Amino acid sequence: MTEVKRHLFSILVERLNNKIIIIRGPRRSGKTYLLSQIKQYLLDSKKVNPQQIIVYNGDDDSDKLLWEEKHRQELNRLFSESKSFQLYVFFDEFQKVKKLSEKIKLIVDSDVSKKIKFFLTGSSTLSISQKTSESLLGRAETYNLFPFSFTESLQITNKNISNNKKPIQDMLISFLNNPVKKKLRVWRKRSFFGKGTTA
Repeated sequence: MTEVKRHLFSILVERLNNKIIIIRGPRRSGKTYLLSQIKQYLLDSKKVNPQQIIVYNGDDDSDKLLWEEKHRQELNRLFSESKSFQLYVFFDEFQKVKKLSEKIKLIVDSDVSKKIKFFLTGSSTLSISQKTSESLLGRAETYNLFPFSFTESLQITNKNISNNKKPIQDMLISFLNNPVKKKLRVWRKRSFFGKGTTA
């Protein structure tokens, strides 16, 4: 299967200088995969050393424990390593870790050298909105990621919309009948729109 770069990917790689980028969207919309693509871009295109990339997951009990009960130890680690080189911190499902936004705020506000960048993802719109508005006001940019658009679906199958009209029509019918897309309508009603918003 052809690897597809999400439309949001090209936007985010131009925003790497931002201290905090939040990607929110429903489950299975591709947030984790998008993070992996950004990580690979840093390694391949920016020649970032793997040691400069730190990955956490809010679904991982050990990572939750680390940031909920042993956060001082992890904060010291980040501060120490950032003195030597730029750090890129990826945190999937960050809203599942208690008071993580406050701890990230502490890191960002204390990061005099501006050498720590955060990429955060989350599935709960309400929870993320509350966390960013309370702790990361003016510090983060938030982007919405939805499941594959029709154009992205065409990329996967290498379809050319100009000379394959009948297959494209069939794909469009299948695309619109996808149950994930139907569920997405509910999620959209609870979400904010736009390419990016400053939290």
